[in-house]
Parts: sequence; C-alpha cells; structure tokens
Amino acid sequence: MSKHFVLDFDGTLFNTDVLWQWIINRFSQEGLEWDSIINEGEKLFAQAYTVERHARKMGLDDVLSQKISNEFDLVTDQESSALVYPDVIPFLEDFPIENKSILTFGEEVFQKAKIKAAKIDSRIGSIRIAGPEYQKTKHLKELLEIVEHPILFIDDNPRELLAAHEAGLPIELVRMRRPGARHALNDHEMDSEVWRVISSLAELE
Repeated sequence: MSKHFVLDFDGTLFNTDVLWQWIINRFSQEGLEWDSIINEGEKLFAQAYTVERHARKMGLDDVLSQKISNEFDLVTDQESSALVYPDVIPFLEDFPIENKSILTFGEEVFQKAKIKAAKIDSRIGSIRIAGPEYQKTKHLKELLEIVEHPILFIDDNPRELLAAHEAGLPIELVRMRRPGARHALNDHEMDSEVWRVISSLAELE
C-alpha cells in the first residue's frame, strides 16, 4: 500500500549536530562557556531558534551577533549538502514527490534556509514549519485531511511522536535514532511499543 511520508528534517534527514557544534565552537571563541551556550540554545530550540537570537541571548552586541549569524549562513550554504544522511537521497528517489512532506520545527526563514542549502527541497512535495503556536500535531491533522494515502510520520524526537500518539492521530509513527545523534542517546518507554525505531530510512524500504 502506498503511504505519505511525513519527515522531520533535523536529525532525521540532516545531520544538524555538525552545525550545532560549529555554533558552540564559534560562541566559545568569544569567551562564552560551553554549558551556558548549550543551555541557552536548548531553551531557544523550544521557541524559534536563530543564531542571531542565540548570540543576543548570550549577551553579545548587535554587530557581533549579526556577524556570527552571517558566518553561520555561509557555513550552512557551503556544508549543508554534505550533511544530508547518505540514506536520504536513495529513499526520496524511491517514492513520488507528492507522497513526501517535510515537517520541521523552528523559525521559518532559518529552517527553510537549511532545507534549501541541503538541496533536497526539489524532491519533496511540501515543506511545513511548525512552531510554538502551531505545533506538529496541528500540521499532521491538516495533512490527514488533504493527503490521499495513509501517513507515516518519522521524527527523531520522542516528544513529537508522543504528542501525535496522545492526540489520537490515525497515523503510523516511527522514531529515527541515528547513532550518536543528540535525540538518540536515551531509550524511551514507548520505543517498539507505540512506535517503530529505525536508524536508517533504508529500513522502511
């Protein structure tokens, strides 16, 4: 049976941890402590993260915050296509474009810039950006009303899968657990109970 794949981006299709490490290293060059950088960044991830916003939260002035943001944009443009996990392109090529959506969380311009830099946007039927006011579950409810095939939702963050489960959405749930990725470090009580756990999209073929 055909399915409509709803794919998270960060940590599922794209090795965002590499860019996150660049941010930590760059901020530390300004004399900032690693723990503070990480803690402030984690808070912003739950809102609408951008590098510039993070820099300002860390107390850097506007000029330096913008400079670091511009540096990050350049790194993103140069490196992102290489940060797409190797199983992603073969998987995307196996299914019609209209049967695939990206559903990611974050600041819209920031997220779309990463997706465009990764050079996979042309292989995806639709791109949806969730945020604090419009969570992924709401986007999934909308997709249920408009897509032709049953939905399979893949995300590396168990909290997103749990929210979909608790909302009672009639969709198949899959946790992406890439080795070494930050959301993959800990087991979850719902693993292999409520959702399937994979480490590569090749396991779905």
